[in-house]
Amino acid sequence: MHEISTSVFLAKLKGALAEKIAPTTAPVAAQPSQSQQRLPDISIPSFKGVYEAWPTYRDLFKASYLDQLFASSTPVQKNAKALDQLLNTFKEGIKGLQSLGVSQDLGDCVLVYQLSRQLDRQTKEQWETSLGAACEYPRFEKLEQFLTSRARALERSNQRPAQEARQGLLPQHGAPRRLIMRQLNRHAPIHQTAQRSTREWPHLTKLPLADPDFLTPRSVDIIIGADSYRQIIKPNIIKRDTLMPIAQFSIFGWLVLGPVDTSSSASAAVHHASIQEREDALDELLSRFWTQEEVPASNNFELTPDEQRCEEHFKSTVSRDSTGHQFMTEYRDLNHMKKASPVSSQQTQYYLPHHGVLKPDSATTKLRVVFNGSSASTSGRSLNDIMHTGAKLHLDITDVLLWIRQFRHLVATDITKMYRQINVHEDDWNLQRILWLDELLNEVAYYLTTVTYGTKTAPFLAVRTLLQLVKDEGHNFPLAVPSILQGRYVDDSFGGADTVQQLIKIALQLKNLCMAGGFPLAKWHATHPDVLTAVQAEKDQGSQITFDDCATKILGLRWLPQEDSFAFATRISSHTDHLTKRLVLSEVAQIFDPLGFASPVVIKAKMLLQELWLHKLQWDEPLPSQLSSRWLIIRKELTSLRKISIPRWYNTRSTSTVEFHGFSDASQLAMAAVVFITVHGSNGATISLVCSKTKVAPLKRLTIPRLELTAALLLSRLMQYVQVTLKLNVTATHLWTDSVVTLTWIKSHASRWKDFVRNRVSQIQELTANAHWKYVPGTSNPADCASRRLNTAQLQSHSLWWTGAPWILTPEAWPSQPALSDELSAHEACPGIALHAAASQPEYHWDLIYRFISLLGKRRRKPLDLHSALEEARFF
Repeated sequence: MHEISTSVFLAKLKGALAEKIAPTTAPVAAQPSQSQQRLPDISIPSFKGVYEAWPTYRDLFKASYLDQLFASSTPVQKNAKALDQLLNTFKEGIKGLQSLGVSQDLGDCVLVYQLSRQLDRQTKEQWETSLGAACEYPRFEKLEQFLTSRARALERSNQRPAQEARQGLLPQHGAPRRLIMRQLNRHAPIHQTAQRSTREWPHLTKLPLADPDFLTPRSVDIIIGADSYRQIIKPNIIKRDTLMPIAQFSIFGWLVLGPVDTSSSASAAVHHASIQEREDALDELLSRFWTQEEVPASNNFELTPDEQRCEEHFKSTVSRDSTGHQFMTEYRDLNHMKKASPVSSQQTQYYLPHHGVLKPDSATTKLRVVFNGSSASTSGRSLNDIMHTGAKLHLDITDVLLWIRQFRHLVATDITKMYRQINVHEDDWNLQRILWLDELLNEVAYYLTTVTYGTKTAPFLAVRTLLQLVKDEGHNFPLAVPSILQGRYVDDSFGGADTVQQLIKIALQLKNLCMAGGFPLAKWHATHPDVLTAVQAEKDQGSQITFDDCATKILGLRWLPQEDSFAFATRISSHTDHLTKRLVLSEVAQIFDPLGFASPVVIKAKMLLQELWLHKLQWDEPLPSQLSSRWLIIRKELTSLRKISIPRWYNTRSTSTVEFHGFSDASQLAMAAVVFITVHGSNGATISLVCSKTKVAPLKRLTIPRLELTAALLLSRLMQYVQVTLKLNVTATHLWTDSVVTLTWIKSHASRWKDFVRNRVSQIQELTANAHWKYVPGTSNPADCASRRLNTAQLQSHSLWWTGAPWILTPEAWPSQPALSDELSAHEACPGIALHAAASQPEYHWDLIYRFISLLGKRRRKPLDLHSALEEARFF
């Protein structure tokens, strides 16, 4: 027998165990499978004896081998799963040990010791008890047998408590299932059997049956428990064939038991319904609602590495076919899908789930097909999981709404089947397979050959293709370029001009530019009929474009072209019973007011949402009576918003000069900021509401001055956003607040104040460097309408909200400015910091040396001994 040192043996043992440790395959409850790729084994290089390489080698060896095997000695839990995992880990390590040629006999003591250290207290006591008074050290096989028996015993004796299950249906859909009914409400037998009689069973004839009509369903007279069954049964039994029923005598007469013909004269229909309540739709609605209530961020054109790869891939693969395109019956007829070839095991493919969606209010497409690229496949991943999103190229809806309001005349159109005008490369068709039933109900597989709605990259590809079209053809149609770069939102495009003639040119160039890329335009709307007439003259089809008083939706708002005004398209139900938090949230989230026209009314709904969270109500719990009453009033006011009409045009022209006026206000409940535009023209000056934003006051109570400062910051951000978006000829910007304290903070250096005030003042001063901050009385502050709320009737005729204070157009009548006083804002001032400095006199000898060194520098060329230098330094 070869001798082996303990250190060498332990090294081999630890290395073998660590190398072979793998996830256990213990017989426990099944877990969801995931497709994972096995990582390569860590290979530890041999130590060459180089001193400098020893720390790296030591740390790598320790992390790979020793730590995994011996670092943990924490006892495992007392259950079958934990013991199985622990035992399997050591068994795998022994197999690795044997593969290295190391005898297991030498490792029993180490293995048993290390394994027993990780047992729970009760298991370890039973293990020691099983050893008895044995003198020899136990072998690993004995411990293995003990742990296997112990795990099985724990598994058999484990009594798992029942887990609480939530009802997955809505309250109005729920139906409890009772195994013990309160009353007999079923007939017996349950199913009608075939028409038969006892004559078919000769052994039953002439017997006084307890129920002669037992084959006919009737109501149940009495239920007898199983414990009383033996008391009514008599010993007599009559049998015939094994396939025939038997007769059992009882105190009631003869009973018939056994099989009967299960064929039924009446068919039974079984319907299976799978109802899954999802919060995704509600989450999306709420996200959109709160997003529109925020001041949009400035567009960031710096691409991330992922977005840069998408951009480079697009540039290297885009092409134009002969029809101008950038490279379901209607799908098939338009060549937007092709019959798929047989599936090859070597190809990666994905089948897109799809369903139809009805849109009765759509002017052209009543039925749309929706594809779900987020549905997981057999691999556990969806198509969207493996796709790049691409850069955010679409414009914010508020950007487009602000932009289209600056033109006297407006034209609107949209691209027909925008996504389906863009072809997908043939190499990617297998990732866009669908299954379809043809006219003969045969299942056919198709490729979708165009960009498909429902895939993650579709928005990027669509907008990026439009931008590429502008780059390629924009110089041929210069008047249409702004409509694509600034006046587009998804498949909608807008053009504006000061005159009708100029707008006609823009509309025709926009149409020709889009057709150059294979994007036909439809659903034209304009503020003047001549524009539609010009577009109609260019059309080849016989369909007519009418100009009447009908309203059309423009970016979610109703637009009346003849009146050239906006209106709200609110659709809130009149459901009054069973009001819940879920219902209120879903209805509030449907409010679409990106420009804040109705902020004085919508702020009430925001406040109610905050209170719903403070009450900690469940999703489907009925609202308290007080909140229900408030919501019914708010809902009625929101429904009445459709009566309000807002002019679309600012009264601006390309030669106009404008001024901006912004107002901010705050209360203990809300903060508000509103922006107006003043236009000076040949016909005088006009003022219009541009937009507004509101916020509910935070739950953590703040002082009124701090809230007013936060509202001023909201106004600063809103004003900067408006000016960057519109790019008008601005002569002055005036910002107004009714808080003297806030005005004092803003007009002082930010470093004077505490952190809360300092941070916000710094941002305000940076954002509004070219603006003039002024004081306005609260009664003349339009933002006060939003922070303190109005009802719909008041809002409709509230001139202060729609056109601002009447003195805005007359600078001589502007409010007088109060004197700013530090006393009012002293509570936010930073405390003074006193600095004390003491100048110490250097020691005499060191002072002489410093002077000597300085003197040497000055008299470097003159010989000087040390003694004379020191003497001279005394008087230097």
